[in-house]
Amino acid sequence: AYGASYKGAALGGKADVSVSQKDGALGYNVSFARSLDDVMHVKAGVHVGVDEDGVYSRLTAQRDLGRGIGADYEASARVGLDEDHNVNLRHALKLSNKLGY
Repeated sequence: AYGASYKGAALGGKADVSVSQKDGALGYNVSFARSLDDVMHVKAGVHVGVDEDGVYSRLTAQRDLGRGIGADYEASARVGLDEDHNVNLRHALKLSNKLGY
């Protein structure tokens, strides 16, 4: 078994490349993550990548709505690289207050 990886800054974000081999199976992951705070009026970020299972992405955003209430949003997607090209989509919105609820 072996593995190698590289992480570095790229285009205002972080790039990550890794490869591994174990029991004859090749594994890999190439991804890019970046904060979007400089281009949006909310705290936000994006993460995209590809690995041996498919292509994936995630978008997150947080915003203070006032009066101690905050909103967190996350959307994620994955498309499989197998012959079925399975698609998984998910999104969530969470509201919270400063009381911990």
